This record gives sequence, structure tokens and C-alpha cells, in this order.
Amino acid sequence: DEALQDLWAQLLRTQLEWRRKVWCQLTGDEPPPDGDEEDQDDMAGRAEERLQEVCLFLLLWGELGNLRFCPELLCFLFSAAHAFCRGPEAEARAEAEGAFLNGVVKPIYQVFLQETFEPGPPPKGKFGKAPAPANAANYDDWNELFWDASRLRRTVRLLGDGCRNSGATVGCMSRSFSTKSLDGGPLFGTGGRHPMPRPEAVWPRLREVNWEKTLKGQKSHSEYHCVLPMLVGCYRIFLLQTVCFGLLFIIWQALNDVGGWIERSVFALAIPFWTALYECGYHILTPVSWRWRVQSVLRWLLIYASPAVTFVLVVVTQRAQWYPPLFGWDEATWQPAALGVHLAATLIVLGLALSPRPQNPEAMGFYPSLERAPPIGAWVFWLSVIAVCTACNFVMMRAAADCMEGLVNLHKTRGLIAFFEIGVLLCPAVLCFSASTLFFMNLGTSCVGAVLGIFRLGGLRLFWYRRGLGFIRVPAKVCSKLLQGRDVDPTPADISDKPKFFKDTKWWKKMSDSELEGFVKLWHDMLKDLRERDLLSDAEHFELSFGPDGAAAARDGNLPRLLDPAERFNHLSNALPGNKEARRRIITLARSVQMQPLPSGLVRTMPALTVLIPHYGEDILYSRENLFGEKAPEELLRFLCEYYRDEFENFVERCTSAGDSEAPLSAEDKAARDKDIDRRLCEWASLRMQTLWR
Repeated sequence: DEALQDLWAQLLRTQLEWRRKVWCQLTGDEPPPDGDEEDQDDMAGRAEERLQEVCLFLLLWGELGNLRFCPELLCFLFSAAHAFCRGPEAEARAEAEGAFLNGVVKPIYQVFLQETFEPGPPPKGKFGKAPAPANAANYDDWNELFWDASRLRRTVRLLGDGCRNSGATVGCMSRSFSTKSLDGGPLFGTGGRHPMPRPEAVWPRLREVNWEKTLKGQKSHSEYHCVLPMLVGCYRIFLLQTVCFGLLFIIWQALNDVGGWIERSVFALAIPFWTALYECGYHILTPVSWRWRVQSVLRWLLIYASPAVTFVLVVVTQRAQWYPPLFGWDEATWQPAALGVHLAATLIVLGLALSPRPQNPEAMGFYPSLERAPPIGAWVFWLSVIAVCTACNFVMMRAAADCMEGLVNLHKTRGLIAFFEIGVLLCPAVLCFSASTLFFMNLGTSCVGAVLGIFRLGGLRLFWYRRGLGFIRVPAKVCSKLLQGRDVDPTPADISDKPKFFKDTKWWKKMSDSELEGFVKLWHDMLKDLRERDLLSDAEHFELSFGPDGAAAARDGNLPRLLDPAERFNHLSNALPGNKEARRRIITLARSVQMQPLPSGLVRTMPALTVLIPHYGEDILYSRENLFGEKAPEELLRFLCEYYRDEFENFVERCTSAGDSEAPLSAEDKAARDKDIDRRLCEWASLRMQTLWR
């Protein structure tokens, strides 16, 4: 029952979550009980039911084929089948063999296939080597559809009488039927002519669904292979870069007393530009309703375009010397007032443009969102990077601006030509500013990420372990973390005042007998596994082990050189084995016990690591014919012996030591020994060549 509970919880975790969030909202079915709220008696009583659910899921999964790439569809089919099996009609209803495959799976697969392929033996791509068009639906779009109860209620349509009577389930849209005969109404109705079906009645009606009309055109986001999605998705970054660039330019103008308020106010036009690009790109990439499109256009005209309107007011008051006949203000009053209005509008609209937007206007049931806000440390990091970037870019901006001022004064051009020349001269500075921003962000991320990664993986011990140093800390960490013993790193009174470097000098005296025996047993088991895999020679195995006395020898201070504190100042890299894989495994053990923190919780709650790998006529374990046959005359074995030379020598040594005997062998014993050597050789070769055998 406990094993079944674990399998059920891991295999059907997504299905149960989907039933709670989508199926119950779609059909009004009762939500499944939460595993945390069940007591032991209920868990034991539901063992038979959970076994049926596991079998039902595996049966559906086995029939789906390529539709497994649409797991939300599998959740929909599983919930419908589960509700039907609980109903009273399940035992009385008899289905022909292949009814689910022919009536449900194949029609859905044909719709999926026809989206980008032309049916035929074999299917051919509709678009050749070119990528699929932006409006071609794919698995991601259908997954989002089946995660949204409101969209499913609108889109899942039944076949009309014309299609149903003709016996066709795919391709009815191209037949000469009337619209009324094609559409049989929604499967999940809301009343009247199309009532809401009972949960157990959904499964029998799946063969009546018009899958072509249900699945076609269900595109939640258009996929364009161009720069537009990047500009739309990251427009806040580009807007912030433009604002920083404009601030640097305005500071240079103020320091050098160059230009007027018109030149300084023109950078506010970046806000309407980037917001307009976002609104247009969002409408192109996301198929939203016309109501939302009209709202976004009005919002841009009334809010985000206001800096452009106030800029026109600044130009009129500064350059044209025209002032609106309002409030009786004169020139001395209108010019600072226009600048103040422009500055206030720019700051307000900039805050609105940089603030989060409603990314899900259609209230889709499935939409990605941040689960938590970034921590304060992330804000400090990014603000520090931007500050360093801005300070360095100011030097570049000052040099570029000096060059622009000299060229403008040299040519003495005025009017639109002057603005064009300044724009051309600004392009290299803008490009350098944008590129340097990415450079500083990547540099800061690399430096901080490397420091945090090294710290969390053990700090400088990562370096010392490769030299064989620091292993005297491994026994205590293994006992406290892997063997789940007590913390064996006390600070007795006689060494409490000593530096930390000398605390672990005699680690074996700080352990109890059970802890020392546990560590010695784990260490010997690791060495035994390495030796059986021929990663160690007999001499290396002897040097790394505690000897036949084990924990008793360790208690007397008879330790392997790698774990001996007296050898900590010597070069211990030669104390590690010569095989690279053996060195890597031993160093990985030492590093892993230093990680902070280790994963918490029971092994039972961790994700399963076992997978099913189908294979078709593949040699998993090599036979003697594969290694010495006529078709492969020893090339494979010769390659393995050359590539794994040290491991093959260890293998020969292991076979020789196991077969040492001074007594003469009979013919039967020799044949048995040769057969055993052949078996070991085949296993040795398979272990290094066949993934499935490993």
C-alpha cells in the first residue's frame, strides 16, 4: 500500500492538480481529496481505487503516441475517463477493440498533423525548410487551451448531423454541408438547447466532438521569427537605457552650457516611441479582442502620448514665441510653466511605462506569472550594475558629445539638416551605450554568480580537494549529513582556543564507535564498488582502505594517507587514484558533503529517478560473438582496450587474482573458468559501450 501510494502520488500529481483547477470548474465535479488531509484509514481503504487510477492512466498514455507531447490533453482525457469509470454506466457499456484509438486519438492526431504537414505516406511539411508561419498552432498552444476552463467551454464543439451521419470526424469543414449541419453545439453547454453534461457523460461523447473546429485557430501567441518579440518583451529595458542615455546627454549640456531646453526636452519623446512599439507589437503577437485593442489605443493617445503634446508646447513657447491666451500669463510665466508641465508629464508617464502591465487581458486560465517578488539583494545588485555602467558611459558620452559639438560648430548648419547630422553622430554613441550596458550586466552576473556558486558548493575546498587536501573534514561531514548521526564537530575545552585549522587534527577520536564503524563501512563500500568497476588497481585499493581491521585500525590512528592529518602539508595529489573517473567520484563525495544546505526531506518525497526506456532489437549485453565474431574481428575490443587502458589492466589484474590457484585444474574446471572470463569480459565491454547495460 505504501509503494502504491508513492507511485500514485508521483504519477498522477499533475492530473490531480488539473482536475482541481480545470475539470471541476468545467463540469462541476467534486474535487479529488487532498493527500495531506487523508488519514491512514482512508489511505488504506483507497488502495484499490488508486490502483485502478494508475492502470487507467497507463492505458491512456500507451494509446496516445505523439499526443503525449500535449500532457494537458492527457489530463482532460484522464479526468473524463475517470469520471466515466465511477459512473453507473461503466460496467454496462461495452466498447469494441480500438474504439478509443480510432474514435478519439486518431482524429485529434490528424488535426495536429494537418496544422503543419500534408497527410500522406509519408507526411510532407507544408512549408518546406521554412519555419512554420506565425499563426500555426503547436503543442504549446493546445496545452494552454486545455488548461483554461473558460476557453474549453467555448471551443469544444460537437459534430453536426451532417458530419455525424456521414461517419466522418476529420475534414468535415471542407465538405459541402450547411453550417447548421456542421456544428452540433458546445459539448459543455450552459443550459437551454445545450445543457451541461454530467461528468460521467463526457467520455462517451468524445467521439462526437468536432476536433477540427475545436483545435484549429487556437493560437494564444503568434510566433514571429524576427527582432520584434524581443523588442516588445524587453521594451522596459530599452526604455530605461534610452532614459539613462538622455540624462547623460542633458548633464553634458548643462556642464558645457550647450543647447537649450528644446534639445534637452526632446529625449522625452522616447517614452511615446517605446510604448507605441509595445502596443503595436503586443497586438500583432497576441490575438486579443477588439475591445482591448480600442482600450489600448485610447490609453496610448490619452496617457503615453502626453510627453509628445507637452514637448510641442515647449517648442511653441520657446521657439515660436507663441503663448496660449490663457490665465493672462506673459512670456516670463509661460516658458517655465510649459517646461514644468513637460517635466511632470514625462516623469508620471515614465513611471507608468516602467510599471508592470496587465499581461493577461483575456483572463486566460493558463498564463505564466512570477510567484514571488525579487528579493532586496537583487534590486541592490541591479542598481549597482546600472550605476557603474552609467558612470563609465558618462566618460564615453562626454567624448562623443565634444566631437559632435566641434563638428556642428565647424559646419555651422542650421534647421533640419543640423538635427539630421546630430542624429547620425548620436547613433554610434547610442550603440556603444546599449552594448556596454549588456557588457556590464553580464560581467556583474558572472562575478557575483561565480562567487555565490563557489560559496554554496564548498568555497575554496573545491580547489583544495583536487590537490588531495581537506579530506580530513570528510569523515565528520559524512557522519553528520549522510549517515544522519549527531554533529561530530564538537570543540572540546583543550582545543577550543586553538585556530580552526587544527580542530580536525584527530577526527577519529571525536567519533563514537558506531559513527567510526559507519564511516569505515561506507568508505570501504565505495572502494569496493570502484574496484569492481575496474577503476582501481589492487595496490590503489589497498592504499586507500583502512586495512582488514577496519574501525579498530582507524581508532589506533592507522589511516589511509588521504585521510591522515600528518600528511596534510604534503602533496597529496598522488594519494588519489590514477584513474580520472575514480578521482572524480572520490572528489565529488568530498565536495557534496560540504554543500550548504543539503536537500531536506524524505527520499520518498523526491522525484522518481527510474525511467522506462524502450529499445528495439538492440544488443544490451554483448556476447562473445559480438567481440570475437567474423563480422566484427576484434576491432571493438581493441578500441576499448586502447581507450580504457588502465581500466583494462585493472580488469586483467582482478581476473588473474580471482583465478590464482596452484592446484591443477581439470578440463571441466578450465572450461568453467574460461566461460566465466568470457562473461566478465562481455560485461566489462558492455559497461563502457552500452548505456542500457549501465
